[in-house]
Amino acid sequence: ELVSLCYLTVTWLAKLDNRTIGITTGTRTVSHSYGTWSRLIEGNFEGAFWNGYYYGDTHGSGAGRQRDTQCRPNQALAMVIAPDLFDQDKMRTALLTMKMSYWDRLAWQRYPQKTNFYNPYYDNNNDTDDYHTSNGFNYHQGPEWVWCKGFYLRAVLLNYSQQEIEKKDLSAFEDRFTKTFDSAQIYDIQKSL
Repeated sequence: ELVSLCYLTVTWLAKLDNRTIGITTGTRTVSHSYGTWSRLIEGNFEGAFWNGYYYGDTHGSGAGRQRDTQCRPNQALAMVIAPDLFDQDKMRTALLTMKMSYWDRLAWQRYPQKTNFYNPYYDNNNDTDDYHTSNGFNYHQGPEWVWCKGFYLRAVLLNYSQQEIEKKDLSAFEDRFTKTFDSAQIYDIQKSL
């Protein structure tokens, strides 16, 4: 989702003032106009993130190919805010993959349970020597988030006709959401459940 936010930003900046900017990495500086940066992101997005059934969360992260190719629900945010980065057929395939991977819960896991990264127990006060959980490190490794589900639903609404949308899925989510919050007497939506 960060690349889609960057794309939106440089596209917007190109409309305001298409000046040339320089990005320095190590000893190398590359200069392009905002419009060129926007076109470079758009032209390379599919090739960098499409994994055959969904869009990977990262590209060249340095954490290994397994991390770069994880199916995570964050891709729905990018689909909603920057749909022109996506091929519509691939986007629909990704939405279906996301539904099969994450749909059974009120909130979405950010890693599937079968991966070795998944750790659903977040405790920011944990000050142990365990690298994977100490000081809340696993915040992005498993505790479920509600906000991703909203972007998923919005992406479905943007990419399917009314006839194609399975109303039962949207209704089932709404019913489960309402019942959960009513029964728990929750009056706001926290980022992490």
